[in-house]
Amino acid sequence: MSPGVSETFPEWPEPGVPLRPKERSNVGELIRQARTRRVPVGSTGSHPWDLSRLNKTIAFDTPDMLLTVETGQTLAAAKDMVEAERLWLPLDMPGDSYLSLAEYLTQDHSLSWLSSRYGAARDWITRLTAVDDEGREVACGAKVVKNVAGYQWAPLYIGAGDALGPIVEVSFRLLPLPTSISCGQWEGKSPSSLMGIWRQGCQDSHPTGRGDPWEAIRLTRHSSQWRMEGITRFPPDAVANWGRPVRDQIQEAITTAATPPRETAIPDFKPVHRIQVLPTQIAGLLDTLAACQLDLSCYPASGIIHAGPIHDDQDKQTYTAMLDMVIAKGGRVQPLRAGAHVNRQPGRDPSGERTIMTRVKSILDPEGVFGPLPENRW
Repeated sequence: MSPGVSETFPEWPEPGVPLRPKERSNVGELIRQARTRRVPVGSTGSHPWDLSRLNKTIAFDTPDMLLTVETGQTLAAAKDMVEAERLWLPLDMPGDSYLSLAEYLTQDHSLSWLSSRYGAARDWITRLTAVDDEGREVACGAKVVKNVAGYQWAPLYIGAGDALGPIVEVSFRLLPLPTSISCGQWEGKSPSSLMGIWRQGCQDSHPTGRGDPWEAIRLTRHSSQWRMEGITRFPPDAVANWGRPVRDQIQEAITTAATPPRETAIPDFKPVHRIQVLPTQIAGLLDTLAACQLDLSCYPASGIIHAGPIHDDQDKQTYTAMLDMVIAKGGRVQPLRAGAHVNRQPGRDPSGERTIMTRVKSILDPEGVFGPLPENRW
């Protein structure tokens, strides 16, 4: 049976074959067929969605700074489009931006190096259109920036793994593109000196040391090399002075760019855990993780660390003790994929959040047409 059979759907494809609708109307038809056949579809069902053909730009209102697109369009294409008009969609993702918006919104890509300053995807969506379990399009929100009418249903779909229905259209509000941006890259042998540069920037930009001059900041460790990347609207000469007293064998490169750079991938990095703490606790955790020889990606302003797999038994004991300390102090440890070498339960009971989503799921998809809720999301 050809994988393309789902395009015209005279017959139902084999399990695992993606459903690739040619048009928006085909999405509803496929869902009605799945309901009749009692076959769950979506990322947690037997047939994932491939909405790459639904990639039209519905509306681009530059004066009002609003963009409406179908979700088969990639995040990179949407950002390219708005930046060509000197506008900015301040969303990014670890790695590249070539996932479709449908994949980006339904998976857990909400945390990126821009999110500490600008928030997650749900903060930039004014309207979202999904298809329900009966094949009907359901719209949430409005194509305007200021809208307070009704309940905010749209955020429920973000990160839900299309378990509430596939998202087919989304409207974003935009920002003016920054006129000039400074891009800094620092490399060193330890995280302490790199964190000192970040802290010094905050102190110099605000008398209390609580200001955050960074549009984005990320600290990574890969192949025993520590690197910090940041973008800011401060001029390069000011950025070059940040952290001078605490630097130790630091290599730096500070340049200017016409458009904000996008977050790049860490080669061969497959994070196992997301550790979430207060930003003030990040420095101590990085020192412990450095001793464990773990690859990691850290967003210090958000208090987020993505930690890679660990294999050495002695390092595993140190890492496990650190995770226990995080949980004891009210932090959160979230598994990002199955098969983690160290698997810790969150310190607080997540059943309340999952109970709410389960109730929402029972209302929007009572027959389970879209498969179960994804694991480890709440």
